[in-house]
Amino acid sequence: MINLTLKSDLPSLELDLENLLNQIESKKMPRTGEIDKEIKALFNRHFSNSETFLEDYYYQYKNSSFAFVWYDGMPESAEDRIREEESSKFTKCEFIRHFLSLAPHVNYFKGEKSPFRNKPEGFSNLAFYFLSKLAELESESYFNYDWILFAEGIQIGNKLKEDLRKYLIEKDFVEHDLNHDLRISYKGRLFIEEKLLSHG
Repeated sequence: MINLTLKSDLPSLELDLENLLNQIESKKMPRTGEIDKEIKALFNRHFSNSETFLEDYYYQYKNSSFAFVWYDGMPESAEDRIREEESSKFTKCEFIRHFLSLAPHVNYFKGEKSPFRNKPEGFSNLAFYFLSKLAELESESYFNYDWILFAEGIQIGNKLKEDLRKYLIEKDFVEHDLNHDLRISYKGRLFIEEKLLSHG
């Protein structure tokens, strides 16, 4: 479970994320090492325990999207360096954009509690609350599985976590991309509607 304790407030976090994104995209921050330092400083400023999150998600995220064919002795051209730098910046921007679009939906950041109460609720309700959070994002983007559990405030063990992921994929309630990030599918939205009708 991601454990991020917000020590500022949501509006100032969103503003800082937007400003940093604008600086990178407008090329006011040219070097990727400088961007790494700014992202780390931003998370340290807004969260009292950001180190583990950055280790587990940011450094993994920024290294997941760029592939470069290279062999020993092959000279690296200026074009290759520029292309690698631009790809690295794009990935960092995607990380910030993803976190920025998720932050307003994190129950804990909004001072709310998830309605899910683990064991008494049952497995189908666990799926319902997870999919409800994905639907709440109303986005074309794919999101990290752990980020959605965190945003909904769902704390479950590793076995149940893996079972839920398999269930969502096997039932076609979610779509996933090459990085195994998820977004809600048409069938997932129907599942939510059916659940709401049966409890209505």
